[in-house]
Amino acid sequence: MVCHPKDSDSNLVVSEQRRSWLQTQYNLKETHLLTIEEVRKTGGSLLRGKLIVLFGKEFDRQGHEGELELSGAAGYLEMYAGVIRKLRDSGYSRIFVTTDHGYFHYIPQDDEVVSKPEGELYWKSRRAIVGKHLTHPTAVKTLIPKGDAECMTPRSVNAFQTYGRIGFFHGGITLQECVIPVVSVQWAKKAEKIGVVLKPIFEITTLQPTIEIEPTTRSTKNLFGEVESKYLGRQITVKIRETSAGKILFKSSAVAVNPQNDILRISLNKVDEAEAEYGQKLSLEIRDADDEELLVSTTVVLKTDLDEWF
Repeated sequence: MVCHPKDSDSNLVVSEQRRSWLQTQYNLKETHLLTIEEVRKTGGSLLRGKLIVLFGKEFDRQGHEGELELSGAAGYLEMYAGVIRKLRDSGYSRIFVTTDHGYFHYIPQDDEVVSKPEGELYWKSRRAIVGKHLTHPTAVKTLIPKGDAECMTPRSVNAFQTYGRIGFFHGGITLQECVIPVVSVQWAKKAEKIGVVLKPIFEITTLQPTIEIEPTTRSTKNLFGEVESKYLGRQITVKIRETSAGKILFKSSAVAVNPQNDILRISLNKVDEAEAEYGQKLSLEIRDADDEELLVSTTVVLKTDLDEWF
């Protein structure tokens, strides 16, 4: 498959040519083209104020290797969301997110693999056939611009039978093949993360304690219940640890706190094999989930048994 941009011989299907075209088109240095993993490590802070382009191949790689079927996509989506937050915190106020179109599929049914069109075949793949005088009982026929060749594409999620088994393929004419999603995210240039306020808590009396918090912006809403756009949400985690040794006894999963939130209740779970004495003083901490910044800290007293039998 070939994809030429206007006034260029570059084939944007080839990754290296795509990167080269981006560098020429937007006057970028090679250091402006980064991978998702590089930004996860650096946050893009070394290029603050510069246009950068990120590439992530996690979905393609894991989809081809079948791992997405086992692990699901949620972890990867959260990883990408974390990268966006890192870029935001590094001063990038506008981010565009797009993706290749595609269709994950692992166990095709018999009626999803159809025979090839008949006729004079010039080029063939599971997704399309190019040639002349093509005929097929169900495929969609279109004409190739500036020529007399024809193209046939299977309908819906069907694929043409060509070679090998199908473990991953794009499918025929479906929404994801016709529409490329583009998401634009923008914040105020002088935006700041919201803080959090911890409701009073003095004792831990259960093995699944719950705390209550609220964003610091809750008291700054106007008459219409709106918060200024300069405030940004954040992901937080809550941990309760021994004051002396620092060993974590309870912790929560990451929780999103937004400027529009009212009071949030967050549950913590006991860490496996965590032990502490009844009446022991503990430290309750609320931290930013992305960079471990300490937001709130207070002392609580353990008022329940916490040993290896629980």
